[in-house]
Formats: sequence, C-alpha cells, structure tokens
Amino acid sequence: MPRPRCTAPALVLALATLLAPAVQAQTHRCMGVNGPYYSDRPCPIQGGTKLGAYGPAPEAPPPRPGYQRAPAPVGPAPEYQSYMSAECASLNDGLRTAASRGLNPITQQDLRRDYHQRCADDEARARQKLSRERSLDRQARLAEERQAEQAVQRVQVQQQRSAEQCGEMRRIVASKTQRLGTMTPGEVADFRRFEQNFAERCPSMRQATP
Repeated sequence: MPRPRCTAPALVLALATLLAPAVQAQTHRCMGVNGPYYSDRPCPIQGGTKLGAYGPAPEAPPPRPGYQRAPAPVGPAPEYQSYMSAECASLNDGLRTAASRGLNPITQQDLRRDYHQRCADDEARARQKLSRERSLDRQARLAEERQAEQAVQRVQVQQQRSAEQCGEMRRIVASKTQRLGTMTPGEVADFRRFEQNFAERCPSMRQATP
C-alpha cells in the first residue's frame, strides 16, 4: 500500500502542536519562599508572570534582621547562700541565672523543682544561721552603743564634778586673798600651796592673786 504523504503545512502544524507544551513550560516565573523560580506549570501562588513579559525579575527584599531578646538581668546571690552546701549553692546559682542563660520556661521549672526537692532543708538551715548571726551582730552593736553612751555620761559627770570643785576652790582663793593681811606666815604658805594647786587643776578659772 502506498504511504500517505504529509504536506508541508500539516507537518509544521504537527511540530508546533508538539512543541507548544515545552514552550509554555518555560514561560512561568514564580515567587517562592527562597526567591523567584521558573516552572512549566502555572504558579501555585499569585504573582507569577510569563517569562520576559515585564523584563528582569525584581530583586528580593533584604532579609529582616532577626529579633534578639535582651538577656534577663541577674540579681545578686542571696546572703544566706554562703551558709549552704557547695552542691546546693551551685544549684541556687544555676536557678538564679537560668533566664539570663536562655533556658526555656519548662527547663527552668524542672530546675526549680529539683532545687526544692534537694535543697529546701539546706536553704532553711542557711537562713536560720544568717538570722542568728544578724541577731548576734545586732546585740554586739547595741552593747557597744550602750558602752559608748555610758562612757560619755561618765565624762560628763566627771566634767561637772570637776567644774564644781574648781568653783569651790576659786571661792576659797578669793576669800583667803582678802584676808592675807591677817594671816600668819604658816597660813600664807598653806594658802600659796592651795593657790598653786588650784592653778594647775583649774587653769580656765585661775584668777590673779595679789
């Protein structure tokens, strides 16, 4: 049997039909999470265009800087920690700095539970020791303050007594100075010794004698 002949127009039409999907497969530019890409299928999201329809693909926007949370502040160690065992003091530090080290809340909760199970009694004893020490320090400080107050009071009493004695000695010196002319030589000698004693003990009250 003679083979059917294909005319030139029919052959061109057949080739165009076969090549049409291949041409269409390269005409879609799509945007994905990692930037633009090309597909032989329609884009699964809106925004796809045919290749070359609008020129080169626009540049992807620069990535946003990642948000970094500021580290949580770490407070000072409690005073009673120095009275705790080495293990519990270390666990106390780990629990206190957990947030600043970026541990998640679940891990922090586990640390807190473990700390209370293992170190609750140790912490209670440490708090009691600190309280007793503070009480002793307070008592010692009060005792020192009382001693200082008593010393000040003794000085004030002594100063008052000395002022009274000096006042009396000045009165005697003034009285005997007026009677020098009637004194015997022995009485005058005694008066001069008394007057010298007054001058040494009460320099601020010393008065000129004839």
